[in-house]
Amino acid sequence: MENLIGLNIEGNPLRFPPKNIINRGSKYVLKYLKECYAKRTHLENEIKAQASSFIDPQTYIDELAIENVNKAILSRESGQDTQTTSRTLPSLYKSKLHRRIVEKLRKFPEIRSGPLVHSCQSQRHALTHQSGIKLVSDESVRQSEMKERSRRKRRWDKMCQASALQRWKDRQMVYEWKTNYRNKQNSLFSIYQEKLPKEIKEESRKRVQVAPFGVTPEATFVISSAELEKLKTAARPSILPDSRPQPRSGSFVLQLEKDRRAWDKVLIDEISEQVYVLNAKMDNPCLPKVLADAEMDLANALQLQLRLKSRRDVLTQLKTATNPTAFMQ
Repeated sequence: MENLIGLNIEGNPLRFPPKNIINRGSKYVLKYLKECYAKRTHLENEIKAQASSFIDPQTYIDELAIENVNKAILSRESGQDTQTTSRTLPSLYKSKLHRRIVEKLRKFPEIRSGPLVHSCQSQRHALTHQSGIKLVSDESVRQSEMKERSRRKRRWDKMCQASALQRWKDRQMVYEWKTNYRNKQNSLFSIYQEKLPKEIKEESRKRVQVAPFGVTPEATFVISSAELEKLKTAARPSILPDSRPQPRSGSFVLQLEKDRRAWDKVLIDEISEQVYVLNAKMDNPCLPKVLADAEMDLANALQLQLRLKSRRDVLTQLKTATNPTAFMQ
């Protein structure tokens, strides 16, 4: 609907439906189109009934529409009211009427004169709906820009006023709500000040029990203030560390020792192999002696020494302690 409204401006081709019809909404536009279609159908039926057999009804309708257009142009030139003259020709026939006129002008080139010969509908609109042709100048462009700026400024001012008014309404609503809430609380305080705590508790339980869902008496139980204070000041249990793990079973310890012995055997084999390689290199003068080879052998020997030392420390600890977890090191 907004795009249709935007097309109904000066110089644009869309002239049907009019802008004042589109501004009323989609329902009114549909109603207007139905009425136009009904009027055209009624007019065609009347012409078919009255016209002679040798006259084409469609041509008769178009000629009638052309006559109405000529009357509208003459009335505008004579200075009559635009609203009255716009009613002489229904806007339903305008686009179709122009096509019929162009076809007749192509057949009869001698009648090519007047405002209806223009192929562009915007040119016809400028000739039929204005007193004269308006030329575009710098002054007119500047005035249109000034009007557009003033229109935007007025729109922005209205939006600011509306937002400020809405904020004021919101503040007023919040203030009224707070005032009503304070008054209600003051009245309730004065009422409950004269009642006993037992009566107040009984009323609260009754209000909860009449709620629209199932509530048990245990769920509606309210603790007293003395019991609440006692719970707040009661001693709380301290956070204790985790308990010591239970000793492992004998079978599990035996399996760990077997696995450890297998790893010890692997370590002994690696040490023996390393010693054999080093002795072979020292005894056999034919083997090449390179610095990189010596560095790699030294690194392997140091690594085996560290592993052997860690295992020896574990065995030393086992002699003085009976902790089964020492086998896992």
